[in-house]
Amino acid sequence: ADLHFYRDSLRFVGILAVIAALGTLLSIPTLMQHGLSSLDLLLHACDIVTIAVPAFLPLSILVGVEFALHRLRTARVFCIAPSRVNIA
Repeated sequence: ADLHFYRDSLRFVGILAVIAALGTLLSIPTLMQHGLSSLDLLLHACDIVTIAVPAFLPLSILVGVEFALHRLRTARVFCIAPSRVNIA
Protein backbone atom coordinates (compact mmCIF):
# COMPACT_ATOMS: atom_id res chain seq x y z
CA ALA A 1 0.00 0.00 0.00
CA ASP A 2 1.51 3.26 -1.13
CA LEU A 3 0.59 5.78 1.57
CA HIS A 4 0.87 9.50 0.94
CA PHE A 5 -0.68 10.88 4.10
CA TYR A 6 1.38 14.07 4.24
CA ARG A 7 0.85 14.91 0.58
CA ASP A 8 -2.85 14.10 0.77
CA SER A 9 -3.33 16.17 3.91
CA LEU A 10 -1.68 19.17 2.25
CA ARG A 11 -3.82 18.61 -0.83
CA PHE A 12 -6.91 18.57 1.41
CA VAL A 13 -5.90 21.88 3.03
CA GLY A 14 -5.31 23.30 -0.46
CA ILE A 15 -8.78 22.24 -1.59
CA LEU A 16 -10.26 23.88 1.50
CA ALA A 17 -8.32 27.07 0.67
CA VAL A 18 -9.73 27.05 -2.88
CA ILE A 19 -13.25 26.63 -1.51
CA ALA A 20 -12.62 29.55 0.85
CA ALA A 21 -11.34 31.71 -2.02
CA LEU A 22 -14.41 30.87 -4.14
CA GLY A 23 -16.71 31.62 -1.22
CA THR A 24 -15.00 34.95 -0.70
CA LEU A 25 -15.23 35.88 -4.38
CA LEU A 26 -18.90 34.91 -4.54
CA SER A 27 -19.80 36.84 -1.37
CA ILE A 28 -18.07 40.12 -2.30
CA PRO A 29 -20.84 41.36 -4.66
CA THR A 30 -23.52 40.63 -2.08
CA LEU A 31 -21.57 42.36 0.67
CA MET A 32 -20.93 45.36 -1.57
CA GLN A 33 -24.67 45.69 -2.24
CA HIS A 34 -25.17 46.13 1.49
CA GLY A 35 -22.77 49.09 1.43
CA LEU A 36 -19.99 47.61 3.55
CA SER A 37 -16.65 49.38 3.72
CA SER A 38 -13.44 47.87 2.37
CA LEU A 39 -12.33 46.98 5.91
CA ASP A 40 -15.60 45.14 6.55
CA LEU A 41 -15.20 43.26 3.25
CA LEU A 42 -11.70 42.22 4.30
CA LEU A 43 -12.92 41.07 7.71
CA HIS A 44 -15.71 39.01 6.15
CA ALA A 45 -13.21 37.46 3.74
CA CYS A 46 -11.01 36.49 6.70
CA ASP A 47 -14.06 34.99 8.41
CA ILE A 48 -14.83 32.83 5.39
CA VAL A 49 -11.23 31.61 5.15
CA THR A 50 -11.01 30.71 8.84
CA ILE A 51 -14.32 28.87 8.64
CA ALA A 52 -13.38 26.90 5.52
CA VAL A 53 -9.79 26.08 6.54
CA PRO A 54 -9.63 25.20 10.22
CA ALA A 55 -6.62 26.95 11.71
CA PHE A 56 -5.54 23.94 13.74
CA LEU A 57 -5.68 21.36 10.95
CA PRO A 58 -2.06 21.79 9.75
CA LEU A 59 -0.94 22.14 13.37
CA SER A 60 -2.65 18.91 14.36
CA ILE A 61 -0.89 17.07 11.53
CA LEU A 62 2.44 18.44 12.76
CA VAL A 63 1.71 17.48 16.37
CA GLY A 64 0.85 13.95 15.30
CA VAL A 65 4.14 13.59 13.42
CA GLU A 66 6.12 15.05 16.34
CA PHE A 67 4.41 12.71 18.80
CA ALA A 68 5.23 9.74 16.57
CA LEU A 69 8.87 10.89 16.30
CA HIS A 70 9.10 11.18 20.09
CA ARG A 71 7.77 7.64 20.51
CA LEU A 72 10.26 6.38 17.93
CA ARG A 73 13.16 8.14 19.67
CA THR A 74 12.08 6.60 22.98
CA ALA A 75 12.31 3.19 21.30
CA ARG A 76 15.77 4.17 19.98
CA VAL A 77 14.55 4.35 16.38
CA PHE A 78 15.90 7.45 14.68
CA CYS A 79 14.32 8.96 11.61
CA ILE A 80 16.21 11.26 9.23
CA ALA A 81 13.10 12.10 7.20
CA PRO A 82 10.25 13.16 9.53
CA SER A 83 7.86 13.60 6.61
CA ARG A 84 8.11 9.85 6.04
CA VAL A 85 6.92 8.91 9.54
CA ASN A 86 3.33 8.55 8.34
CA ILE A 87 4.40 5.94 5.82
CA ALA A 88 5.94 3.74 8.50
